[in-house]
Amino acid sequence: MSKALAIGAGRTLVSEAIGRGAAIGFQMLLANQLGASRFGVVALALAAAATLSPFADAGLPNLALQLVSGSPKDDRLVSRLLNLKIALIPVYVLPLVLWAFLFPLEGNQTSPLIWAGAFYGFQASSDLLRQILRAREAIKQELLARTFYPLANVAALFLIWKLKPGPPGALLALASGPLVLTIAYLAVFPKAALQLESRSSVKDFVTKHWPSLLQSIAYLLMAGVATRIDAFILQAYAGTSQIGRFFATSNFVLAGMFFGQGLASYLYPRLHRQTVGRNRALLRSIGVQAALGLTLCCGAVLVGPLAFRLVFRAGSFQGADAMITGFALILLLATMDSLWLSILIGRRKLWIAALNLIPAVLLKLLLGRLWVPGHGEMGMLYTSIVAYVCSVSLNATFAIRFYLQPSTQEEAA
Repeated sequence: MSKALAIGAGRTLVSEAIGRGAAIGFQMLLANQLGASRFGVVALALAAAATLSPFADAGLPNLALQLVSGSPKDDRLVSRLLNLKIALIPVYVLPLVLWAFLFPLEGNQTSPLIWAGAFYGFQASSDLLRQILRAREAIKQELLARTFYPLANVAALFLIWKLKPGPPGALLALASGPLVLTIAYLAVFPKAALQLESRSSVKDFVTKHWPSLLQSIAYLLMAGVATRIDAFILQAYAGTSQIGRFFATSNFVLAGMFFGQGLASYLYPRLHRQTVGRNRALLRSIGVQAALGLTLCCGAVLVGPLAFRLVFRAGSFQGADAMITGFALILLLATMDSLWLSILIGRRKLWIAALNLIPAVLLKLLLGRLWVPGHGEMGMLYTSIVAYVCSVSLNATFAIRFYLQPSTQEEAA
């Protein structure tokens, strides 16, 4: 690995450690404060809001990965992306509010879903801005802005400890981190990239890139179903308490998957601009990604159970650490999948990843029906592992194939 690649990858991982370390610390205290049952309400609210989150994302981070990686100095391109983001806000907010009032949670609660939706909305904004900065190789600026995220989380943690809110207040505090991060990212953007565009300019931009946006939204809808259907399967066959235990353990371990996403977002723009020696470049990137995945997996297996017992002291979480080894395997699979997805996005083949999730969802429905009634949270874990192996294997096969093939633009050249 070259020195420049190692330094850049290291900075990206430090950025992820700052942001995700604060996020996992937040969720640990949150789960302990609420207990398994009330944390299950939080997990259900997040699962419900996640079904609409693709409209908050709108495929823009993936489009930024495609376009900004090829033209990292184009401020006008960035401006159009940000203006389109603003124009699409009602597409997410209006269905969210309607959903909250038509399908309230247990006890006729609407506010948990609203605040869970706010969390995903601000997170989608910060994801877009982060992807643009990384595609522009503005790693130092991204790292500087990222330091504000843990500060916001510390303030939210203090308020939770002091006020001891229920699920709605906890979700509101959860949304504060992505909000502050979004503001911090905007502060490091050049002014030329923050100009307002005309309506016709934004419309022309959408007309040109709607296939990529549609692919991304379709994938995110499928991914939202595939990742959050666990909560509804557990609700049907196990109960709210097991939802809280399952997602507390999942969040504890799978927080590490954001390191894989961060590293892939750093590696892919360099793969995208690679014109010769693609086999070697891809092999090097796979090696770096795999090394990170194995490190995270082994760390979770060796340290995770002890750390979990130290952090989750509430009696309702006793024994939940038995799931850590299974989630560690999922963490390894998810880390590698981040690279495969980045390649499919860059090659404009994300629709294939969306199709690859269909057998994963079907497996969850089938195996969840067979395993969860008798094995509860462990049955859901086994189901998730099988589904992950299926989708990640398919993504790897297609990503390697399409990356090593010349793209349409290269053939035209």
